[in-house]
Amino acid sequence: MRNELVLLKLLLASLLGLWVSLTPSDVSADDRKSIYFIEENWELTLGDPEPDINSPQVSFFVFPNRDDESRYFELQLNYAADATYSSGGFRVTAAVNDKAVDHERGGDFQNWSASNDCIRWTTVMAVKNSRYLFAIKNGESADWGAFGGPDYLVEMPHESGDGLMKYHPDTSLANVDIGFGANRVRSIRLKTIRVVFEDGSDQVITVNLTPTSINS
Repeated sequence: MRNELVLLKLLLASLLGLWVSLTPSDVSADDRKSIYFIEENWELTLGDPEPDINSPQVSFFVFPNRDDESRYFELQLNYAADATYSSGGFRVTAAVNDKAVDHERGGDFQNWSASNDCIRWTTVMAVKNSRYLFAIKNGESADWGAFGGPDYLVEMPHESGDGLMKYHPDTSLANVDIGFGANRVRSIRLKTIRVVFEDGSDQVITVNLTPTSINS
């Protein structure tokens, strides 16, 4: 099992680095092959966080298949909660039927404290054989510095032959939740989406939208 996990981490590491060698291109629908991986670039701007009460706490949900709500990935920022609770840092989870099947706890567990901080990160979701893979990369925070990377890979099985072809950013935008301290978040925006196909072609889409649950 450990060898398998190492291989998965190496795979994700290669995915995280692949974007460096590719440039955005327009790909006609007829030429597209199956989707290899998808990146979502996010930005969250704080007002005045309150570290003494671990506020705010924000969750993002990404669905590989918009028609299948039973399988999703979750990113928790500034806290981690499942059977137990801890503050600060981040947690990535793969869930099936609302039960965690894989998770990783990341960060130095410091509570957000920097006012007006603009926190940026990229989510990476990939499909490989019968598995969905997920991690975050290029995270930037005044309190945490750089965060994310292949050490925080989570994965889960999928039973659909659609792979990532039924991904849609609307489901990501519709499933952002500020569980505590919404008044301490100034804005959240999904900036761009990058789709990479198995033939190496890619497409970058400028979104620059606020989640439907957030008042900008």
